[in-house]
Amino acid sequence: MGKIGFLAMPDLLVYGLAGWSWGGFEVDQTLPYTLSGFTYGGGIERDFGWLRGFIQVKTINYREKSIMETLRTANDRAENS
Repeated sequence: MGKIGFLAMPDLLVYGLAGWSWGGFEVDQTLPYTLSGFTYGGGIERDFGWLRGFIQVKTINYREKSIMETLRTANDRAENS
């Protein structure tokens, strides 16, 4: 994940971020499933001296993949075996 931004004021950073994300889990403890996709977002960060606070929005686009399609494919393979 990369983050780039600029100082809007000496104590306020405005930034955008982009990168790639992976996420995985198991379905019924037998079918591993992994998603990957582009991640993007942005935010603001403020320095209060002894404390730094931020608000950030991040979105992950898994390219409209569906776990239901993967389950159907796995079931079809199991039935044809």
